[in-house]
Amino acid sequence: MKLIILAISLILLSSQLFGQDIKIVSVNDFSNDISGTSVEITGDKNDAVIYFDLKVINEGAPVDVKYQRIREVNSGRVDQVCDNSLCFDADDVYSYTSPILNTLETNVPSTFKPQLIPNGMESCAVHNYYVVTESGEALDSVTIIFRTTNANCNLSVDKNEEKTSMNIFPNPAKDFITIKSDALKNGGTIVFLDALGKEIKRSFVNSENTKLSVNDLKRGVYFVNIYGAAGTKSSVQRLIIQ
Repeated sequence: MKLIILAISLILLSSQLFGQDIKIVSVNDFSNDISGTSVEITGDKNDAVIYFDLKVINEGAPVDVKYQRIREVNSGRVDQVCDNSLCFDADDVYSYTSPILNTLETNVPSTFKPQLIPNGMESCAVHNYYVVTESGEALDSVTIIFRTTNANCNLSVDKNEEKTSMNIFPNPAKDFITIKSDALKNGGTIVFLDALGKEIKRSFVNSENTKLSVNDLKRGVYFVNIYGAAGTKSSVQRLIIQ
């Protein structure tokens, strides 16, 4: 099974975390927070399942969650959402939420495994997965691109393989942040987005080292992109507002 983590600007996450700090990691690398990214999983059409074995880590107070799947693209294959207890066949609908609450204890990894059942056929799918509260509030997310080895996929995911780096500090922040990036040396735009890609805030800057007020943002998690004057684009950065 082939796994590729893509640094892209699919911006998926929650608008209000109320102090929760949730991150999604691979079971193979707990140090790599892949929240808000896109992960490509490649398997064979004869595999029983094509899956990505994830853990959800909560660094805040304990919280009860479910897992939600929203389809962007699916070539007709059955998919499942697995948690600490069971694997659930996701109904053939645009949006599916697992039925059982999972308690995320502080710093105790919890199982979360999205998977696709190719059933002997070449398959392509793009699914967005959310960690949500019982009331449906999104706390974190990841996008999974499933494909079988010989599938002829035309999946509209912007990979933007070469991106400039960016530093945001402090993070978490309350009133002000400083954003530093070479992409801004000739000026540019800083864009803040919420879980579903909705633009929340936009700032025009003219320095590669810029201090910005964020006291107009509600507490929660946001994703930040910068667009340089020369057309360069940064990798996405997660920002926590306390």
